[in-house]
Parts: sequence; structure tokens; C-alpha cells
Amino acid sequence: MVWQVTPYVAISLAAVILLLTLAIYIFRREDDGRPNKTGAILLLASAVWILGGAYEVGSLSLETKILWDKFQFIGLLVVPTGWAIYILQYIGRENWLTRRRLVLLSILPLTFMLLVLTNEQHQLIWSRVDLPQSFSSFELVKVNGPGFWVMILHSYLMLSVGTFFLIRMLVRSRRVHSWQASVLLIAIFSLWLINLLDIAGLRLDPQIDPTALALAITTPLITWGMWRIKSGDLVSVARGAVIEGMSDAVIVLDAKNRIVDVNPAAVMIIGSPISKLVGRSVEEGWPAWPTVIGVSGCEDTFGVEVDLQVEGEVRTYDVRVSPVDDRIGRLACRAVVFRDVSRQKRMEKALRESVESYPLLAEQSTDMIARHDPDGVCLFVSPTCRTLLGYDPEEMIGRKIFGLIHPDDLDDFTEGLSKLLIESTAKSYTYRLRRKDGEHIWVETTGRRIFTTGKDEVGQLEMITVTRDITERKRAEDALAAERERLAVTLSSIGDGLVALDTERRIVLTNPVAEDHLAVLASEGMGDTLTRLGDQPIDVFLRSPSMGKNFHEVMLEAPRRCFEIVTHQMKTGPQVGGWVLVIRDVTTERETQRRVQLQDRLAAVGQLAAGIAHDFNNILGAIILYSEMLLKRANLSTRDRERMVTIYQQAERAATLTRQILDYSRRTVMDQTPMDLALFLGDTQRLLSRTLPEGTQVKFECGDENYVVNADPARIQQILMNLAFNARDAMPEGGELCFELSRLRVEPSEPPPFRDMAPGAWLQLRVSDTGVGIKPEVLPHIFEPFFTTKAPGEGSGLGLAQVYGIVKQHDGYIDVRSQEGEGTTFIIYLPAIEVPEWSSVETLSSTLIDGRGETIIVVEDNMATQNALQEILETLNYHVLTASDGKGALDIIEDHDGEIDLVLSDLVMPVMGGVELYQELIDRGFGTKVVLMSGYPLGAGTRELLDQKGVTWLQKPMRSDTLAQLIREVLENSVK
Repeated sequence: MVWQVTPYVAISLAAVILLLTLAIYIFRREDDGRPNKTGAILLLASAVWILGGAYEVGSLSLETKILWDKFQFIGLLVVPTGWAIYILQYIGRENWLTRRRLVLLSILPLTFMLLVLTNEQHQLIWSRVDLPQSFSSFELVKVNGPGFWVMILHSYLMLSVGTFFLIRMLVRSRRVHSWQASVLLIAIFSLWLINLLDIAGLRLDPQIDPTALALAITTPLITWGMWRIKSGDLVSVARGAVIEGMSDAVIVLDAKNRIVDVNPAAVMIIGSPISKLVGRSVEEGWPAWPTVIGVSGCEDTFGVEVDLQVEGEVRTYDVRVSPVDDRIGRLACRAVVFRDVSRQKRMEKALRESVESYPLLAEQSTDMIARHDPDGVCLFVSPTCRTLLGYDPEEMIGRKIFGLIHPDDLDDFTEGLSKLLIESTAKSYTYRLRRKDGEHIWVETTGRRIFTTGKDEVGQLEMITVTRDITERKRAEDALAAERERLAVTLSSIGDGLVALDTERRIVLTNPVAEDHLAVLASEGMGDTLTRLGDQPIDVFLRSPSMGKNFHEVMLEAPRRCFEIVTHQMKTGPQVGGWVLVIRDVTTERETQRRVQLQDRLAAVGQLAAGIAHDFNNILGAIILYSEMLLKRANLSTRDRERMVTIYQQAERAATLTRQILDYSRRTVMDQTPMDLALFLGDTQRLLSRTLPEGTQVKFECGDENYVVNADPARIQQILMNLAFNARDAMPEGGELCFELSRLRVEPSEPPPFRDMAPGAWLQLRVSDTGVGIKPEVLPHIFEPFFTTKAPGEGSGLGLAQVYGIVKQHDGYIDVRSQEGEGTTFIIYLPAIEVPEWSSVETLSSTLIDGRGETIIVVEDNMATQNALQEILETLNYHVLTASDGKGALDIIEDHDGEIDLVLSDLVMPVMGGVELYQELIDRGFGTKVVLMSGYPLGAGTRELLDQKGVTWLQKPMRSDTLAQLIREVLENSVK
């Protein structure tokens, strides 16, 4: 890199060194006040700003200049926000700077910084940058973008906030403490002016950044204002809100006994204006100071009383001197507080005179009045002690009270007595006393110290006390506490959340469950005013219930939660005394209800599908068979052949849709056999890699474990194809389709992925894509039949419904997780089996196999299907007889005894169906083979026929090649 060193660069580097030195000095000071630390951070940010500007000027290449220009933006973005934070701390508003607000304040600077670093991608901060070379310089010229002006507006807003609060403090502060604010104001206004001139393009030298140069000058000035005046070390800038408003007189002295600060009450005592006090020694500023010290005996004492002449009268002050040390133990300052106790002294005198002058008052009081010396010896006691303790006054006088205190209360009583002797205010204590008969009673004693002699003599310190029996009150309090404990235990054992609100909607009672629920529903806790639950205002829940409904539901998203809230009013007479909210988490219940409703809806659709399948398949069967027969004719014209192909293809498509509906309704006949799902998925992955678009990458991942399931391979293949094609449609620009296979063991002691999932070994298949994902409002409906988000003609809405039905038919479970814009994952659980070998499904040949003249009786009530079957079988060289129901078929079989080779019968027919026909043939001893066919899904009883010898099942609609091969195999006893 090549650099040019100019006077401006040298001055800037010197300023950076100075600022870094000041920042390190402030960080290492013993004072750890937050304003000072924030000020140090401002120094560092200013140094970064100046350093970046200097290196930008000194560099000669465009890339280097842009790099250092971005670097100085770090300081440029930190300084305005840091200034606002510093001023808020400086004026005592630090409590406003919560963690949440600090995070909010940092969002925009961080955003601007990110925009600066990535400006080449969006050009929001500057749209063009050039490096025109003049005769003597390489000046970086930028065209600012819209983001730059938003950033400048934000910076000025932060500077305005800090300046506003600083000016307001300056107006309210007294002149003696306004230097700090004045110095800071001069610095910031100078910086404002110079920056405005810079933005307006009024630079004296194009290479010199006047704002950075101003920072180099004003930042040390701010530091001088902080440390040279040193008021911040000893007196808080926010002192006006505390010391100024105190009724006590406060004098702050430094380590050299110089007056650092006084408040108006102290000025009144001293009798001199503040301008003649601050900065002078206390002896010089207040000639009476030696008298005060002389009375106290030392300069670091506390709690001494002195009489001072103030405004023409003698007043008694309680003087406390509090030394304040720094971190290494050196004296930093002393705060001397004068509290006017003249009124209290007069009250003590009046009380003393009252006790001495009016003994009858003590005798008539129901409370026990007594006087004790500092050692606890009784000097006087009223006659009430007979009732309270069982002792005569003569027995109590001269006796120490400590001997009557319960041992468990003695330490607290002794500590309280010590405080009573030190402090001049009255104190109350609760403890137990032992009566003469040995019984302990609870008493409450209020006492204060007094001096028994006049003010012109050295007083005798005593204590005067008033004691009353509170045993019954304590019993009531204990009973109430026990009741509260029982209530707390009861509330803790309740599974629902209970919240009690008073009339101001403040939370006065909760149980642990309610605390957990409120943490989710609201940000308030015990003692706070409840304003909302979820996204609804609290008034919605507290309104008088109408139509008998007094409950509400609140739904939350991310994570999805559902709460049922029941409101009960608490009455105090005719007025509402508060409310009790019962909050119940019904997320699981609602999810269960949703699943049950979905299952019911799916079952209803499945039942409907089963109802229409038979008739629909009969119609399709006739169309397919006749289409195949016509297509085999050689004399068809080209146009007619194209039309017949279209008819055949549409009939096949309708048959596929019907099969999908039956899969969804879980009524399809399955040929389940043990199969290795890992090998099957490997073959599927290779197939999909060849058939899916080139931009789609297909992956398959699994371990070396056993992945055998009892399944129908054709149906499993249907699942994989449907999910793969859905993933393809979700990734129009390409992406990744991943199949992940793993084993899962569900233990009885652990919660399963699904509530009714049986313990044991399961296979988990995850099918994931990186597509567009599924919208949240669409996700609950994806398994519903005929539901699709595709355009008309692009999808039937049965693909995922078919997947759902097949999984359920295999006693499995399916779940889906999707994030819009991030992809979708289907998770399928299938029961695992432990077998070392598995079978595969044999595929039927598509070649038509002719018969050998065998006689077949076709039993079909649908005449179109009957005629089609008769015609196709006759073309296959079979002799065909027909009947419309089972009874007619029996008559034909009896008439042709021994001549019938096979019965091809529909399952559902009037008079006598296929099942009844089969049973009659068995009962009558006919050994005729039977093939049952139907468009209906199989019922439980019908499925049993599949396992019986001589019975074969054929699903409508069937193709001619399937029919031909199946009949041939049945006749040759190859199919059982």
C-alpha cells in the first residue's frame, strides 16, 4: 500500500493517541460510574472516527479509501446514540435505560453498519464513488444515497435528544453546577455546526474532514469538563432532585475540609450565600464550625445533638458526619447532615412532664406504662402490670425486663432496645413476656428515649414504654396464616391456573400453574395491573357474561398454544369486589378434538368413497374392456383409433382416481409381504434420479440396520411417488429431495410421537424437500381428499389423501412439518418386523393368454359389464354362460353339472351375492373354482375369503390382459 502523510493525518493520529489515552485513563479510574464508562466509550468511538478519516485521506487507492471510509462509519454511528445514552445517565435518568430499550436503541446503528458494509450490493448509503486525482491530492468523491440521509436524520435525532435533556438540566441547575453542562453544550453545538457545514459541502480543504477534526478538539474539551471541574466525582449532576429538595441541611466537604456543595437548608443555617461558601474551607466559610466539632468531639462521628442560633432562635439539630472513602481506602469526602429535631425535643419534654405531672393518667390506662434505664431496669410501672403480668408494681420496680422475655425473642428484643437508645424516634416491637404464673403472652411495646432532666443540666437517658396484650390478635393472625398456608397448598395442587384480581385489576393471588400461564399470556406478575391476556385486553374477559357464557379462548402462535379462560365475579354486596380467572391450557385437548374431527371427516369421506366405488368401477370396467376390444380391430380408421385411445386413457385415469379414493378410505386390497424398505428406497432413489428434472437432487440416507416391514410394495411405491411428485412441484427451480430411513424404539415409559402409538420397534421415514413450503392456513387440510392449491386441471387433490390412507392401512402414522419458504418434511412411522428375508411382488404379464375352450359362467347384475366380460372372454377362446345373480348361476351350474370350469362372479348383486354363491357351492359339494370381482372395497368378512382355497379376488375395473392371465392361472391352479 502507498500512503501520503499530510499535516492533517499527523494531527489526526495525535488526536487518536490522546483520545485512547483518555479512554484508558477513565476505564482504569477507581470510579466505576456508568456515565464515566459511557464517556470512555464515546472517546473510543471518536478515536475510531478520526482514525478512519485520517487513513482515508492518507491512502491513495480507491479500494483502500473505501475500506477506511467504512471503518470510520463505526465511530460515526456509535457517537450519536452513545451521546444520548451518556446524557441520560449524566442527568440521573439511568433507570430509563432498561436492557430492552438499550437493545432498541442499538438496532438502527447496527442496521446502518450492515448497510455500509454491504453497500456494493444495494448502494443505499452511496450510489457512486470516484477518486478524481487533482494536482496535489487524491480526494474520495461520493454521491450519497437515500440510506445516508436516513442515517444522518437518525444521528441528529439522537444528538437532539441528548441536547434537549442537557439544556433542561442546565436551566434547572444552579450556576455552581452548570459548568459541566455548559462545556458539553459548547462542544456539541460546535460539532453540530461544523457537521452541517460539511454536509452542505462548505469544506475549506477537500481532503480534510472538518467533523472528525472537530471531534479531535471537542472530545478532549468534554473530558476536561468531566474531570477538571471534578464535580462529577463528589456531587451527582442529578443532585437537584435529591439534595436540593431535602429538608435536612447538607454540607459536602472534600478531603481538605473545603466546601464542595451545600443545599438551601444549609445556607439558611450558615447564613452566607452559596457563592461565598463553595470552594472555601469550612472554618473560613462558617465560623461556627469549630463549635459543632467541639460538641461532637471528633470530625468523623455521627448522631450528636447541637444547639445552633438560626434566624433569631435556638434550634436543636441532630448532626451526622458520614465519611466516604474511595476504593483504596482514602478519604474522598464527608457528608454532614443537620436534621432539625427541635420539635421532637419539645415533644420529649412535654411527654416527660406529662409522665411526671400526671401519674393518674398512667394508673387509668389499660396499657402498661413503664420507664426503664438503659440497662433495662424498671424505674416506674403503672398498676396495669397486675392485670397484664400478674406482678405488683413494687415487684417490678428495680427488676430487669430481660428476665421476663421469652428466650426465642431475647436477641431481637436486645437489638431493638439498642436502636431505641440510639435513635430519637419512637419504635414498636412485638415479643413474648412471661407472666407470674409462667404463661407466655404476646405483647406489643412502643417506646422512645427521653432525658429526665431540664435542658440546662446533663440529662439522664431513659426509656418510656407503652405495652399492651396482643395475644388474641396473634392467635387470629396465626390462624389466618395457617388458613393462607392451606389455601396455598390447595392452589398448588390444582391443575388449572387461578388468578385473583382486585377492583383495580391488580393481581393479588396466583398459584404456580397460573404463574406459568401468565408468563406466556402476559408480562405482568404478582402485584402488577393485568392489562391483557394474549392479544386481547383484559376488559374482554371481565365483562358480565351473557347468555350463560363466561369463558373465552385465547390462541397463541409460535408455539401454538390454546387457553380456556373462565371468569367469575367476586361480590361484596351489590358491588363487584374483584374477579377470579381460571386459566386452563387446553392445547392438547383442542389438538385431540381437531384430530378426532379430522378422523371423523376423513371417515365420512371414506364411507362415501366406498359407497360410490362399486357402481363407478362397473361403469369404468365396461368402458375399458370395450375400448380394448375395439382397439384390437385392424379395420379402425386412424381418427377412430385416436378417439378410442383417448376414451381408454380417460377411463384408466378415472380408475386411478377411484383407486386413490379407496386407498384413502383404507379399503383397497393389499398384498402385504415382508420387504426390505432400505433396498426398496435405494431402487426408488435411482428411478427418481432419472425421471425428475435435472435440477432436482435426490438423496437417500440410512444406516446398516435391519429395515424390514410387512407391507404392500405397490402401495409403498405409491406413497413414495406421490411425495416425490409433490416435492417436484414445490421446487420449480430445482432443489434437494432427501429420503432418510432410521429405526425408532418406543419405550412404554417414554411419550411416543403419537398418543396411541404402541411400544416397540418402528421404522421412521423422513421425506424432505427444499421447496416453497406449505402455508400455515393450508397445513391442516393437506390430507383431506380433493383439497388442492394447484390450478384447475393440474391436480386432483387426492395424492396426499392417498398417502394418508395407505399409511393408516399399514397401521402406521404420518406427520408433516413445514415452514413457508424453507421446505417441507413428511415423517412416516411403520411397524418394524424382525425377519432376515423378504419377498417381492410378482408383476402380471401384459400379454393376452387365450383359453382352451373351458366353460366360464359370468355372474354380473350390471348388463353392460356382463356383456363386455362375455365378449372379451369369448374372444379369448372361452365358452361363456351368463347369469344376473347368484340364484340364476346356481340353476345354470346344476343344469350343466360338471361342465363349469370357473365362476366369475360379482360380489354385490340382488337376490344372491358372490359370497352367498360361493358358500352355496361349498355346501352343495361343487368343486368349481371361483373368482370374485367388485368395485366395492372389501369388508372384514369378505377378506377372509382370500385365504380360503379356490377363491381369487379381482378388483374392478380390470384390464383385459389382467383378466386373461388371472383366469388362466386360476384354471391352472397357480393362484390360490
